[in-house]
Amino acid sequence: DCVGCVRRKLVSYDNKEMKPPRSFLSWHSLACHLRQIRLKLCRGLRQRRQNALHIAQCENRNRHEKTLQIQEELQKLKNREETYYWKKILSDLPRIPPGVQDHISDTPLVEDSPEFSAVSNMFLKSMVRHRVSFRSEEWAPCMDVTVVEIRKLVHAPLQRRYEAEIAKVAHVQQSHDCTDIPGINAVKCEKHIGLPDLNEYLLYHGAAFSRAHQILRTGLDPQTGTVTGSGRGTYFAENASKADFYATCDSCGENDRPRSCCNKCGDRYVFIARVLLGQSHVLRAGRNYHDAINAERQENGHRYDSHTALSSAWGGSLDHMEYVTYKEKCLLRWLVRYRHKETCQCHNCLYRGRS
Repeated sequence: DCVGCVRRKLVSYDNKEMKPPRSFLSWHSLACHLRQIRLKLCRGLRQRRQNALHIAQCENRNRHEKTLQIQEELQKLKNREETYYWKKILSDLPRIPPGVQDHISDTPLVEDSPEFSAVSNMFLKSMVRHRVSFRSEEWAPCMDVTVVEIRKLVHAPLQRRYEAEIAKVAHVQQSHDCTDIPGINAVKCEKHIGLPDLNEYLLYHGAAFSRAHQILRTGLDPQTGTVTGSGRGTYFAENASKADFYATCDSCGENDRPRSCCNKCGDRYVFIARVLLGQSHVLRAGRNYHDAINAERQENGHRYDSHTALSSAWGGSLDHMEYVTYKEKCLLRWLVRYRHKETCQCHNCLYRGRS
């Protein structure tokens, strides 16, 4: 008999208040025992399935995490190689042939060339946020721009002058590296073979659109530069968004006053220069160098090669760092032509929209 039949017979015996035969009792206990075994087996199978599912989920999770970790490591390696490759390209200072005396050129770069990619990426990655207005507690979004053109600049006379300044600073340093500049976040050029570390960086200089071609011919003259908190000199920024403060657009004509530019989406110019900061004098908050026309003197009697105005995060008074040279210790390398997108809501676009 099956278990169901045994159960029915037992129920019928209970209704008749009769004791079932011993054989039925043995069958009933056997059926209960089998049922318990079946339940245990079912529970065991269910637990085994759950364990197998949990193990599979853990393995998938571990596999996914390992895959993500490998991808992240590969991306870091790729970025490191890309950064090193770009730094090699950006640090390259082409030699001027001995027979060439007054060669000056500005050649547009091909958009899919490695040099164009390196310069444009460095330019775009240097963008930071700025205050909506002077001393405002509100910060505007980061600049959103399109790079229109990049021109590679070669100026043989200025390069010779710059190389002479390198030799002069190296002679003063006497094989000792220049002191590291605190808080600097610009792209550093590679050391020259056989020379100490001279703190050469790639920095940005904004210019009026109408004066860009004149600067291409004559270079940047510190004695005709702007006079602000660090005196009369040539000012550079490590952020292209800060250099944008001083750039006017193509519709401004001969007007070279940056704060009078009202066109948000006009084309603008920013120079990228190789700057010899050398032994730089660090300017902190509380001291005014407005009347300076030369760098401060060091303890050894030599003048510093540049001044570095620190940001507030490093004990200075500025939101973003800036650098000043009082002699021709820079070499213009690229001229970036760019424009703000119509959707850009950066500090300058907000100001130009109100003007």
